[in-house]
Amino acid sequence: MNKNLFLILKYACIFLLVGRGWEHLVWNPPYRVILWDERLLSPFIELLTPWTWQEYVSSDLVHSVTQAFIKFIGVLYFLLAGITIFIKPWHKKLYKLYVLASAHMLFITYLITLDKGSFIGLFIEHATQVFIPLIFAGLYLNKFKFEQSLNFIKITIAATFVGHGLFAAGFHPVPGNFVEMVISTFGINEETAYILLRAAGTIDFISAIFLFMPKTQIYSLIFMSSWGIITAFARTVAHLDFNLLGMSSSQWIHETIYRLPHGLLPLFVMIYLLVGKRSLKQNKVEKKLIQQ
Repeated sequence: MNKNLFLILKYACIFLLVGRGWEHLVWNPPYRVILWDERLLSPFIELLTPWTWQEYVSSDLVHSVTQAFIKFIGVLYFLLAGITIFIKPWHKKLYKLYVLASAHMLFITYLITLDKGSFIGLFIEHATQVFIPLIFAGLYLNKFKFEQSLNFIKITIAATFVGHGLFAAGFHPVPGNFVEMVISTFGINEETAYILLRAAGTIDFISAIFLFMPKTQIYSLIFMSSWGIITAFARTVAHLDFNLLGMSSSQWIHETIYRLPHGLLPLFVMIYLLVGKRSLKQNKVEKKLIQQ
C-alpha cells in the first residue's frame, strides 16, 4: 500500500487520540455515569469502605482521585498520539496499545450513550472513533490486509453515518445542538433547519447502502468524506463567538479534532479504491501491449 496513503489513516488516528486526550485533560468525560450509579455501586461502597453512599458521592477525596484518574487517561492518549507520529511498520509489539485504545473508546462510547439517553444511534455513531486505532495499527503493522478488512471498515463507516442519520432524520429526538449548528452555520430559521437535517439524515442512509455497491461506492465515499469533515468543523464554527473567540473555540475545538476521522476514514478508502482501479487498468494495458 502507498506510504503516502497511510498518512491519511495515521492522521485520523492522531486526531482521535489528541481530541480525546484534550477532552480528558480539560473537560469531563462521563465516567460519573457509573461512578455515581447508586444502584450499581452502593452495595460495594458500603461493604468495602467505611463510607455511606452519601459520604462517598460528596467526598473530596473521591472527587480528587477521580479527576486525577481522568487526567492520567488524557496523558496516556497524548502519549499514544506521540507514539503514532513516530511508529514504524516493524514496531509490531505496539499493536496491543492500539487494541487497548479501541477498547477504552468502546467503554467511553458506552458511557456517553448511557449519559445521553441510551439511543442506539448514538452508540453506533461512534464506530469510527472506536475502531480507528485498531484499523490504523492493524493495517500499518501488517496484522491484517486491507482487502481482508475492507468490509469491516465499510461497516464501521456506515455505522457512523447511520447513527448520525437516525438523529438527523428524526428517528431519535433531534438534538438541540444539531439544530443550533445548522441555524448558526447557514443562517436559516428553525423550520428550515429541521428540513435540512431530515434531508441530510436521508442521504446518510442512502450513502450507507450505496457504500456496499461496487458501482456506487466511490460516490458514497465522496459524500461521506466531505460530509464527515464538514460536520466535524461545524462543531467549532457554529459555536464561535468573535467577542469571546478563545473561550468559545476552546469549548468545541476538541470535538472537531476527534470527529475528523469520520471524514478521513472514508477518504482513505476512496483513494485506495481509486488507486487500485487505476493500477488494474494499467496492468490490463500492459498485458495487451505484451501480447501484441
